[in-house]
Amino acid sequence: MEQPPLPPPPSGLPPAPDAMWTPAPQYVAPPDYAGFWIRVAASIIDSLVLVPLYIPALIAVINRIDTTSSTTITTADFSALQGSLLGWAIALQMIRYIYEFVMIGRWNATVGKFTVGIRVRRMDGSSATWREAALRPVLELILGLLGLSIGSLVDELWMLWDRRKQTLHDKLAGTIVVRK
Repeated sequence: MEQPPLPPPPSGLPPAPDAMWTPAPQYVAPPDYAGFWIRVAASIIDSLVLVPLYIPALIAVINRIDTTSSTTITTADFSALQGSLLGWAIALQMIRYIYEFVMIGRWNATVGKFTVGIRVRRMDGSSATWREAALRPVLELILGLLGLSIGSLVDELWMLWDRRKQTLHDKLAGTIVVRK
């Protein structure tokens, strides 16, 4: 049996309790952050996508080693080899940066991330913009160009103890990586 509505309160009295009730906010589950191993798998796939770009550098190394007169590579030979490959190293780092910038800016994922089902998002869960796409690989580019392998390792391992599973380059760009 339905009850009739309450009459309005007399002037000067507070409203009826039902009129003051507001619904509780809805619970929003935290995003499903992508963990370490799935991100490693995505990175390996992305490296395989970029392998054709590494082949000319490998050929240059093989040719350089074949042209040495002795079977033992001296320190001078190794230094010359390093110098000749510096241009390749910079070019490969820039190509990887452009690859990640375009893929994340346009589709919020690289080929590797698409394959394993993860996406790059802004901290609020919205799609990453070109700003985040440009900032995200900057730290990786700088560490790669400087040859700081330990810095790259710390960057990647950071997600192991971060509550949002962010790497340092995620923190720099203000992004998270989530399962789609």
